[in-house]
Amino acid sequence: MKILITSPSLNESVNVSGISSVVRQIIQRGADDYVHFELGKKDREHSGFVWFLRQISSPIRFLITLIYEKPALVHLNSTLTTKAIVRDAIHGTVAGFYGIPVLLHLHGGRFLLEEIPSRLVKFAAARLLNGANRTVVLSDHEKNLFGEKWNGKSIDVLENAVEIELNFSISDKVKNSIIFLGRLNESKGLDEIIGAFRILSEEKIAFQFRCFGTGPAEKKFVEKMEEILQDRFYFGGIVDGVQARAELRKADIFLLPSRHGEGLPIAMLEAMTAGCIVIASDMASIGTVIEDGHNGYMIEPFNYSQLADRLRHILSDEEASADIRNNARTTVETEHNIQGYTAKLESIYRSVTAEGPR
Repeated sequence: MKILITSPSLNESVNVSGISSVVRQIIQRGADDYVHFELGKKDREHSGFVWFLRQISSPIRFLITLIYEKPALVHLNSTLTTKAIVRDAIHGTVAGFYGIPVLLHLHGGRFLLEEIPSRLVKFAAARLLNGANRTVVLSDHEKNLFGEKWNGKSIDVLENAVEIELNFSISDKVKNSIIFLGRLNESKGLDEIIGAFRILSEEKIAFQFRCFGTGPAEKKFVEKMEEILQDRFYFGGIVDGVQARAELRKADIFLLPSRHGEGLPIAMLEAMTAGCIVIASDMASIGTVIEDGHNGYMIEPFNYSQLADRLRHILSDEEASADIRNNARTTVETEHNIQGYTAKLESIYRSVTAEGPR
């Protein structure tokens, strides 16, 4: 069966995107015939005239692709953010107009938990969700949230999954090494990292920090880290999947102190299977994976002092850390293993196409 699947660029050298990571896995492992249609902005791409022309022409190019490829289904990957809602409502409408069933796959976003303030965006969200044949979310928690807002919607749960890291060894870990791997913008809690590291540095606590990714806050964040940590900080920019997994094998602690917008991050699951101790903000589907003090640590969003406390505790207690590493790997092996992911997705595909277009 031919599936047209959307996501930002799949080129790891120019784009840091959790959705792209998910779509790469689906295309590589799925048995169906996939056609990728790029939606979303590349990292470091300026919103200039060329970008604007590409955006306004996207629905037309999308329709041409549908006509030429004749897919049996459109797998529309989106987030509940203003731009993505408006953009994908248009593309979903185009697919519906052409008579092709739409599977809407949601990957978090600010309005997963928050109310949409704009009437126009609310209208677009209703058009997006009601126009899809089926909606996929990342956890039962998200399904319950959607049940309250969109009563009667057909919703499936498909939790993100990763390959199990077979080369994990505690001897590969660099003691007291901390890693951030992802998009560098304010929503990821970069100011909280700055605040926590400032506290720990003033207390003369020994650690090193390695950061990988890119985004609008890159310059400011890197400058602050160099100022606070000096030679204990390394910035590696964008890395591909192989390099990222190699860095996670070496890292001791993985940080994800996001403020909002997370779904179920692939990087977090990969960190867990690589034996990292995860510190993440308690939000959306993350809380369905991380059990505080058992297989990682949860903190409140915007709370840099709590982040500093968690780091201080981990850096001073190696014995407790060993159990958390093992529990994290077990969680991914039993609940987020890629082996069953594609089979469940393909079952959803067949169910949607059997129903036909809306």
